[in-house]
Amino acid sequence: MTEPQFDGVDERGRTRQAFQICFPMTGHKLKGRQDTGKSGWIYRKLYLGTDLKGHTLGKYKLWIDGVPDAIYSAESKKKAYQKWVEEPRKNRDRKAMREGEARYYGGFEGEAELVLENWDADHHVIPRFDIPRGWTLYRGIDHGRVRPAAVIWMAVTSWGDCILYREFYDKGKTIAQNVINILAACGNTRNKVTMQTDADSEITFPIYEEEFAHERYEESVLDGKSFKMPTSDRPGTLGQMYNDCGLFCTPADMSREDSYIELFQKYLEIDRSREHIMVRLFKSGYIPAGDWENWMKRRGGDIMGASRLYVFHDLKFFCSEIETWQNKGDDKEKPEDAHNHTLDACKFILPTEPHYVDTMEEKHEEETMEINEVTGY
Repeated sequence: MTEPQFDGVDERGRTRQAFQICFPMTGHKLKGRQDTGKSGWIYRKLYLGTDLKGHTLGKYKLWIDGVPDAIYSAESKKKAYQKWVEEPRKNRDRKAMREGEARYYGGFEGEAELVLENWDADHHVIPRFDIPRGWTLYRGIDHGRVRPAAVIWMAVTSWGDCILYREFYDKGKTIAQNVINILAACGNTRNKVTMQTDADSEITFPIYEEEFAHERYEESVLDGKSFKMPTSDRPGTLGQMYNDCGLFCTPADMSREDSYIELFQKYLEIDRSREHIMVRLFKSGYIPAGDWENWMKRRGGDIMGASRLYVFHDLKFFCSEIETWQNKGDDKEKPEDAHNHTLDACKFILPTEPHYVDTMEEKHEEETMEINEVTGY
């Protein structure tokens, strides 16, 4: 079903009470079918929930192992497992593994030309839990107005792993409107510090300062190009306006822009010799028993494999973009400049080399530091 076909049925159905739309999903990617695979509109919008078109969504998954033996024999299931799971893993055949995700497990087949091909939702996506107050926080911002404005928040654990724990995604708003909504998302506020008048245009505008009432960041970075681009709303650059509206941010390091993808891939790289972060989170009491048991069942009891970067399961825009962001062009080596807004926000953080900072230790040092009686410092 194409998206226009869905919209047409949907509009006609609104004249009926309790109208529902039910259709089987084709997770396997079919050539010429825009409704199949992870790049299809059904997966990106409906399944991930980025655009439910005014509906509530129910998901019902049936995979080979769950089909009664009377319909799909145990012997046939064994052969299917060998074909779509065991052999692709043994041969490291990534194309067959992607197809097997759909054909055997009832999931969605990813694209062959994904920019971040080592992304694995079964590994990198983890359940949400409350971020401890002592972990180090980072914030990355990608400006947008006609195109979406996006923000990603990252927490670095006390042992050095990185977790994306919040996202912001909106379009059609001014910088001032976005700043208010972003501050609300993180629980911070802003204080009006003065009024300023531009000498050339004689435009007067307020200057705000972010009040870190709930969260404080080791780094808060905005696309470095935004600090060179003028704003149409008033004198100054886009970057300066974000700060003047009360969202503290500094220019992201753009000198490493050519190596962003490689850096991103390093954070996603899986080390099979280390235990997954879920093991430590569960042992430390951050993850409840139910989430742990569901995760273990989904992984078949496999606790090995660790990366530096993980993502909370409800960051739907980030997950949608990373699973559909493709290389384009004849050589298939240039990432498309679309479906990458939260990814840009994240990649602005990575060059800062996010790491854990023991703020309690810093606070202790400040409290025990000797004060010069003359200078007062």
